[in-house]
Amino acid sequence: MSRSHNNGGVIRVHFTFLIHRVNDDSDSRLPDRNCQYVKFSGLKKPALSLAAQYAATISLLVFISMGALTFMMVYNQIEENDRYINDFGRIITRQLAAASVEPLFANRPLELEVLISNFHFDNHISGAGIYRHDGQLLASKGELPPVHDIDFSLPVQSTAIEEQLTSKFTPYSILHISPIEFKGVTAGNVVIVFSTDIMNADFEARLGYILLASLFLVMVVIMASIYLGKKLSHPISTLASAAESLQTGKLYEIKERRNDEIGQLINIINMLGADLLQKSQVENTLHRFLNKDVASKVMHQLDPVHMEGEHVHATVLFADIVGFTTISENLEPDQVQRLLNEYFDYLNACARFFFGNIDKFIGDCVMVVFGAPKEDPQHPYHAIACAELMQKLMKKLNERRRAEGLYTIELRVGINSGNMLAGLLGARERMEYTVVGDAVNLASRLCSEAESGEIVIEESLYKTVNPKYPMEVDSLKKIRVRGKKQPVNIYRVSHIQHAMPVATDDLIKDILEHNAY
Repeated sequence: MSRSHNNGGVIRVHFTFLIHRVNDDSDSRLPDRNCQYVKFSGLKKPALSLAAQYAATISLLVFISMGALTFMMVYNQIEENDRYINDFGRIITRQLAAASVEPLFANRPLELEVLISNFHFDNHISGAGIYRHDGQLLASKGELPPVHDIDFSLPVQSTAIEEQLTSKFTPYSILHISPIEFKGVTAGNVVIVFSTDIMNADFEARLGYILLASLFLVMVVIMASIYLGKKLSHPISTLASAAESLQTGKLYEIKERRNDEIGQLINIINMLGADLLQKSQVENTLHRFLNKDVASKVMHQLDPVHMEGEHVHATVLFADIVGFTTISENLEPDQVQRLLNEYFDYLNACARFFFGNIDKFIGDCVMVVFGAPKEDPQHPYHAIACAELMQKLMKKLNERRRAEGLYTIELRVGINSGNMLAGLLGARERMEYTVVGDAVNLASRLCSEAESGEIVIEESLYKTVNPKYPMEVDSLKKIRVRGKKQPVNIYRVSHIQHAMPVATDDLIKDILEHNAY
């Protein structure tokens, strides 16, 4: 035990926590038990919220629409520019050709020079010229392409005037050609050059305005879509929060009322919350009469389909107060009640520390089950260790009672392990969760064979536990058990080596402190 006390400072904190957890009267429940009635698969936070999805979808649709609208506007602007240049060029070229008929046929070149000199150039015209039918230039003004680049048979054509790009549009000239004719005879051609540089600059300016306006509208729509997305997703977000709260066992009532499909979902969530609260209250009530694990198991088996029991391998411990009849005869009924409640509370603390569940109280006897309803691979060891703790606790308690001049209490304990039936058993009107079987009956018989302060086990249990957790035992005797052909060897356990050092004195002190009446 010296080694145990060396670790007592660390272990005691753990013990204190466990005792608090065992005797917590607030009926606080763990999250996994809170959500057992509502079949949620686990709600995960979405990578992208519904509001963001709404906003992104609306923004994308608007962006595509604005892009298509901008494209159509730009395309129409280009078409409009082309129509303007073609119409304007055709008219101006024909007017100049008509004015050049008489001077050209009369062979008056000076008049052609004057005509060209007086020709008004606007911002779109970069050059004009009058050519004879053989391609000889008679009069010109501004920039003209080389004569070999001009095809006089085409009324409208384009030709590059620079190789270097001066903007994002390639600079080129549009040539408008009109023949100089009189009575079916063509004497020459008028060529007017329209430069695209200025047109491109105007077009780029207009395009910039269009893009800025489109960008502004897109930003406005994005902001509006974010607001609209939050507005539209708010009911869904409220439902998600309510479902998440139900998953963690918290009652969440949605106050909003609607007359649409969302309203129907709100009503369903509110009804689920009310049902969860009601079932939680039922479970909390069951916790006052049943072990929490048993209560949870019972709540799971409320469906008639699951009312049948299950075969489990578990260990049963019976602890009986020796000479209780004599003690009770010398006490008032309220004193007997107080005495039993006090001792049962101590025994329950011992059982909970070693993962045991109080199955029932039978008069002055307590029945503890290890390994059911919650599976415990170490249930044989835990049962024997629990029994040893109970006996040591009784010795410590009796020391105090002797000092106070009160009756001492002695326990006898019987333990057995084996296959048994566990589940809701009883009549239709009244059922309880318990275990039954030959192994349970033998545990009760072993308790009857034990003397005051003894722990009695069966031989097979000893052989199961002893290799891993060595025990100090005495072979008692062989007993005959109803239903078994061969007698059963039983042992009295004096001590068991624990899986880890246990500060038993500190543990007992904690139990007595936190369960004192």
